[in-house]
Amino acid sequence: MNASRPVVLVAINARYSHCSLAARYLAASLEAHGIPFRLREYTIHHSAEDIVRSITDSDPQVICLGVYIWNVALARRVVSLLKEIQPAVPVFVGGPEVSFETESQAICRIADVTIRGEAELLLPLLCRRPGEHPPAGTVLTPPLPDLGALPLPYHLYSEEDRLQRNVYVETTRGCPYRCAYCLSAVSPGIRRFPLEKVLKEISRLLQRGARRVKFVDRTFNSDLKRACQIMEFLLPRVNPPAQIHLEMVPDRFPPELLELAARFPPGTLRFEIGIQSWSDAVMRAVNRNVRTEKMEENLHAILNKTGVEVHADLLAGLPGEDLASFAHGFDRLFRIGPHEIQVGILKRLRGAPLTRKARELQMEFNPDPPYELRRSPWLSLEELETLGHFSRLWDRVYNRGHFVHCMELFRKYSQSPFNDFRILTLRVLRRFGRSHSLALDDLAQELLAWLPETTRVSVGKVRSALQRDFARRRHRIPRWLRD
Repeated sequence: MNASRPVVLVAINARYSHCSLAARYLAASLEAHGIPFRLREYTIHHSAEDIVRSITDSDPQVICLGVYIWNVALARRVVSLLKEIQPAVPVFVGGPEVSFETESQAICRIADVTIRGEAELLLPLLCRRPGEHPPAGTVLTPPLPDLGALPLPYHLYSEEDRLQRNVYVETTRGCPYRCAYCLSAVSPGIRRFPLEKVLKEISRLLQRGARRVKFVDRTFNSDLKRACQIMEFLLPRVNPPAQIHLEMVPDRFPPELLELAARFPPGTLRFEIGIQSWSDAVMRAVNRNVRTEKMEENLHAILNKTGVEVHADLLAGLPGEDLASFAHGFDRLFRIGPHEIQVGILKRLRGAPLTRKARELQMEFNPDPPYELRRSPWLSLEELETLGHFSRLWDRVYNRGHFVHCMELFRKYSQSPFNDFRILTLRVLRRFGRSHSLALDDLAQELLAWLPETTRVSVGKVRSALQRDFARRRHRIPRWLRD
């Protein structure tokens, strides 16, 4: 291929702090074959016009773009503009959003080639001869590659990536579980990278100053022996301010893993733990085999015996779970006390088993991305809209740590945390008409009025807690709060 005309790999991320691991895998594969490339990363906050201008400035031979649930609308506009401006330049699209229901998607009809699945070994074959590409409208489904044969991409993280962004790594692909709402159920089972080779690369990242290293392994502790081996390797290599993020199976945490986690300096490990629901019946309905009592026991142990930061996920909208059941699960989790609770709304993921049963279950999803559940036999349109606002406000008030002292009062005095915070959500919506982009001063005023009304805590205690929260974050204490 002409060295002056590269393959341009385009990643449109949700935010600047995210790096595209998939684009870097493709870049490493092209590099191994001597094919010139340019990696261009943007966020969903860029305009399609600015992205297209940047891409075409590279004089591309081929353009490759990853399509995901968070960027599909923008990606569609980008591809459409590219084909208007440079129709002779082939555009390849891939990623989970176009790997299923391909024929029904506009972006696949506009693009020249759609690659379904993992493309690392296929892409160099398609790009090795200038001008020799599959005909427009081609859909390709390559076989799964041998992970041991893939060139690793970690040297492609820049200094800026390592110091300012999340860098992503993986030691496995796939998942041993078959949760009906998840794409991992489509091809269950785990494939493993050669561990020594991957650990060597991760060690280099840490030596070069990587601050936030996130493992994208879907179930890090499903193989306990391998999980312990990796953590033993990481232990002497991770020191503040570096942090390692791992996604853990909640009911599979034996003493040896807990003891190992306790040896890490506080704050250097972060566990993402998918609770999803505390209802055994709901979990059985979506083919998620977990032991709820063991989940609770493990969460308490992690929080009480280690310095691990715990991010726990709940998923609203699962079949069989009404608002009362979800509220009960939220209250149970909040009282355990994880550092963050992510309240998600069920999404229609193309290819997931639950998506295929949606009509049978009378579950209606928004037709526009991110395809969140709109209504079901268990949750009404109004309830789901309120849950969406609840999630955004909870993230702002609790998860981001702006009001730690105030929320500790809430934990201590609230008899029904979900219902009480739902009252705050409705109150904020009445006053501001939104649950996002709210100033801290405005939120603090709402907390000062709301918390004494819904609990037995005094106004004086709430005022004192808010003063400490502002001081803790080194924010100016508002005059109304000083009086």
